[in-house]
Amino acid sequence: MTVIGIDLGGSGSRIAVVGERRIDAEGDPFAVVDGRAAHADAVRTLARQAPAGEPVAAVAISAAGLISLGDPRLLAEAAAALWPDAVIVVVSDAVAAVMSAWGSAGGAIVAAGTGVIAFATDFAHTWTRSDGWGHELGDDGGAAWIGARGLSAGLRAVDGRPGASPVLLDALREQFGEPLRVPEAVRSAPNPASVLAAFAPRVSAAARAGDSRAQEIISEAARELAQTALSVMGEGIAPRLALVGGLSRDTAIAEAFTRQVREARPDLALAADPGTPLDGAVAFAQRASTAAIPSHSPYLFCLSPQRSHHSLGAS
Repeated sequence: MTVIGIDLGGSGSRIAVVGERRIDAEGDPFAVVDGRAAHADAVRTLARQAPAGEPVAAVAISAAGLISLGDPRLLAEAAAALWPDAVIVVVSDAVAAVMSAWGSAGGAIVAAGTGVIAFATDFAHTWTRSDGWGHELGDDGGAAWIGARGLSAGLRAVDGRPGASPVLLDALREQFGEPLRVPEAVRSAPNPASVLAAFAPRVSAAARAGDSRAQEIISEAARELAQTALSVMGEGIAPRLALVGGLSRDTAIAEAFTRQVREARPDLALAADPGTPLDGAVAFAQRASTAAIPSHSPYLFCLSPQRSHHSLGAS
């Protein structure tokens, strides 16, 4: 029995085909067209890397931006056209991250990649989110947030304004060329958040090298992530929390995040190895191959092979 897990992210996409052995492949991030995420296009591209002709029992797709930029029903139907005999599960990447970190018993995570969303669930009665509003209005502390502030600090150095960083200006020139090119590079990109996020590693590197403005940005990011994570730790949620996503591998951010969470909530268990949304997608696919998974709008949508029998909404 073969199942497929897919993770669609703002910085890249991944597919795992799990049968007698596991085959992993990577793809490009999904584009954002007219304010909507082109999730289905990314899935179609990844599907070309799956072995042809192999029966697939279930496909689970974890998608960043599903709630604010996507449509779970349309994404599920696009996947069903590719794998018509499979159960299709579409979940927010935050829900997949909870599954990966804590299994079906649930818990809480804050997913910090290009964007940021905190999520807590018991997979039954409680479904709580915080942030995930997109880089224009939120995603505070995420890579796009860090990159935007790093670029701003570099551009402030051009102007001679307070809050400037000559170090980040040098990094900006290495990545973009002339500073005047930066606004157009961001605005014209298929996914502007990805362009901003691509500068975040430069900010982290500058912070490690001792640049004070970069250090302030990284410290502010960790504080934002901790506040967002703690905001979902309400009644009905097991006291366990994980920092997941690309920024969880940034030592300075992870250490500052852990310190601030422990000061506020010393009772919380913190995950040492929470896995990835792709791992969560694979786990959802494996569950869906043997048991029914009820939909819970807008975070989880399940489409059976008999498409007339699908459900959308809390069950």
